[in-house]
Amino acid sequence: MGEGRLVAAPFLVKTYRLVDDPQTDNIISWGEQKKTFVVWRPKDLSRYLLPHYFNHNNFSSFVRQLNTYGFRKIARGRYEFGNELFKKGHEHLLCHIQRRKLPLTTQPMSTQQQQLSLSPSPSLSPSPSSSQISDCSAAVADHPICPPASSDSLAEENETLKRKNVMLSSELVRLQSICRGLLFFVNNQHNSQPMTGPDELIMQMDKRLDHHDSSPNESRSRSPPKLFGVPLYEENQVQSYKSSLENNTL
Repeated sequence: MGEGRLVAAPFLVKTYRLVDDPQTDNIISWGEQKKTFVVWRPKDLSRYLLPHYFNHNNFSSFVRQLNTYGFRKIARGRYEFGNELFKKGHEHLLCHIQRRKLPLTTQPMSTQQQQLSLSPSPSLSPSPSSSQISDCSAAVADHPICPPASSDSLAEENETLKRKNVMLSSELVRLQSICRGLLFFVNNQHNSQPMTGPDELIMQMDKRLDHHDSSPNESRSRSPPKLFGVPLYEENQVQSYKSSLENNTL
């Protein structure tokens, strides 16, 4: 292939004309040796010239393109770039500037990547049939999930239990008082007073019970006292105790 058939890259041609335009020397121009070019105002270059020549306004992209064609930054402190074939008055040399080809490096697959490539794809897993879906729906309908109890209902239940506990405690105290009174009464009758008969003892016990159980608005009851709803003694036990007293007196 002859040299006459070589064609310069469009990027190089546009860059050469951009640098060689004397009307924009305040923004971009040739260097002192005419072998380099200097970007004096990068912001103005991006705003006014790059959109006209390259259809973009990214200065960094323009610099990356220069690097791919072998341009190097010459001086520090300013944007001055050079290439041995990029010279003023030698536009015909642009066809010899070749774009760098990045080497394609093939990296071996890691063990984890190999395992991922060998593992079955999730999309190949069998999807549940319509009958399985309907069975699951029916199971959910038969066994609905109960919502958790709210804090208000728990607090109300707690208050109810507290009230019941207070009531049971007061009843227990009352029954303990009755039992102590009965023991005191029986002890006094046995030690200090002669027993005239079982009827008198039963009557005195009934009066003692009536004194603890009755109130001005309630009628007297002959039923025995209860502890947590359970009677302390049955009526037949009183009759048995009465009979035993009669037998002892005979």
